Amino acid sequence: MPMVRMATAEDLAALVELRCARYGQTPADAAGWLQNVAGLEHVLVLEQSGKTVAMLAAVPVRYTHRQGIWFCGAA
Repeated sequence: MPMVRMATAEDLAALVELRCARYGQTPADAAGWLQNVAGLEHVLVLEQSGKTVAMLAAVPVRYTHRQGIWFCGAA
């Protein structure tokens, strides 16, 4: 059964692999985006049979007086 959970540092290698495959980035660029742009604490992981199969970044944002979530980096 698929499970959605928050990403952890242990997921970084699998997430880098997903991001490289989806966006054609180098591993260094993918890791930089995950850690410095989205932040691992904002990445949701879809796991199936113990394997990471998808991810989505849900980064909180504020624009003047409005708050929201920036969904990005789906892979």
